[in-house]
Amino acid sequence: MSPHSLLRLLLILFTVSTKVLAIRFLHSKTRIDLCESGSCGPSGKCVPFPHGARCQCAAGWMGAGCRRELSDSRTFTFWNPAGSCQDIYNSCDRWLQEGRCVWTRPFSSFFMDNCPLTCGVCRRAPGQKSLPIPLPPMLEALSWLVGRWKTQTVGRHSDRFPAPMSSGPYILDVQLSDVPAFDRPPLNISVRARTLDDTGFVEEEGRTPNGRDMVAMALVSNTGLMTIEEGELVGQGVLFLTTRWHRDFQQRTSDQMGDRIHLETVHRSFRALDKDTLEERLDYALRGQPGTQKRVSKRYRRTHDYLLL
Repeated sequence: MSPHSLLRLLLILFTVSTKVLAIRFLHSKTRIDLCESGSCGPSGKCVPFPHGARCQCAAGWMGAGCRRELSDSRTFTFWNPAGSCQDIYNSCDRWLQEGRCVWTRPFSSFFMDNCPLTCGVCRRAPGQKSLPIPLPPMLEALSWLVGRWKTQTVGRHSDRFPAPMSSGPYILDVQLSDVPAFDRPPLNISVRARTLDDTGFVEEEGRTPNGRDMVAMALVSNTGLMTIEEGELVGQGVLFLTTRWHRDFQQRTSDQMGDRIHLETVHRSFRALDKDTLEERLDYALRGQPGTQKRVSKRYRRTHDYLLL
């Protein structure tokens, strides 16, 4: 190889490296089909890519639609989490040593979204608080559901899902969970009521096939009760679920007269009415009773917010 060819090769390598290191903007995790007005927050910019348009966030903003502010603990809208500068994964230090904060930027924002502190996207102010368990960017669309919700039911046999129980306080607890190393980040959901029966543990996972935000909820109880629900997250603050599979091995699901009931179809929805009010609606039909449709509605009040610093 001649000295002139070697010089040209070094110039090309230096030019490519310079282009990679000069990328300073941050793309949020949210893909949007159309660059509509305001879809990237108050100061973001919509940038088209071959794999779908993405939001280019201004300094101090990140997350879904650039609505997560990093400068303080304020939120742009009530369903967005507090803007604490902290990493999601414990592997961020190792990923930084491998250079993933730099060479992955042209085609992926995963490391910038999930390691903002380590990758230099944001800086933690002196005395700034952080969440014990951070909210992963993938779950930001469900941040309005996170919290401890409490309601009160009345009557000898109150209608509750997935089985009727005696009246009393009813607590729905949606908590953040440690992020697994090789799986989607989940939310831990538990239900507590004054009853001898345990409704069990619910895990929620999110995925986005065909551009839709889908949610799956699986419940397994130590009493033998199991349900699988699948649904769609519509807009911001509305979640629709349909029960795909329901089985009670001990056959203890009964109506007000104590008779055994067999569910035909079950539809459930959650809606955020405001910052601290959650509404749940339940529609179900009974097997062997054509045309019979029962509807139950209840409202919860948030008694604790896990996203407050």
